[in-house]
Amino acid sequence: MNYKIRKNTTERIFDHTISKKVIIENAYDNYHVQHVHPSTAKSVERIYEHGKLAILQYEVLRWPMFKFLKNFTKKFIVIKITSENEVQLYSLPCNFEFVSKLVINCEELNDNKLKYNAKFYLKPLNFFINILSPLIMLIRNKGEQVRLKEDIVMWKLRKKAMDENFQDDQSCVKGKEEILIDQWFPDGKTPVTDLWNLFRPRKDKDFADN
Repeated sequence: MNYKIRKNTTERIFDHTISKKVIIENAYDNYHVQHVHPSTAKSVERIYEHGKLAILQYEVLRWPMFKFLKNFTKKFIVIKITSENEVQLYSLPCNFEFVSKLVINCEELNDNKLKYNAKFYLKPLNFFINILSPLIMLIRNKGEQVRLKEDIVMWKLRKKAMDENFQDDQSCVKGKEEILIDQWFPDGKTPVTDLWNLFRPRKDKDFADN
């Protein structure tokens, strides 16, 4: 059946202490999730990644507001697509109860300000989830506000480090990197995008070529 799509929009204006590059880079990055957002997310594993597209397996807390229920989790398949100005995230529970879409967009304004816009869409795929969709949206939106506060702290630190010409140490993650699709089908080797190369400083023509 064609169930109603639920929507939510989060919009914020930030000053010069946060940059568009940092927000877009962070939205695409999967390494920080379980460390920066432990109150809502348990783990993230990469299934496949190439170019500006990544397929991930997220394991999130079902009831993040209740700490005693932290062992009750739900797994999602998440597809991320990034560009210069936005990141799109498509999420499906592993049992395909619904599908969701999150679009994070950044626009540079005058006076060194930055407009952050995140639009979330939830499409139920069965009657039961359609009935529960207002509650699902309420829990999701509360969790999103928590994650946004956590991310803002990291964005400011990241921007400060970039302004001070701090260099990323790629060895911090390369030695621990595991691709699920290579574990499932060990005879193949999946090409993986280097996050630092993907978000390295580049000219506008680089984006036009891709």
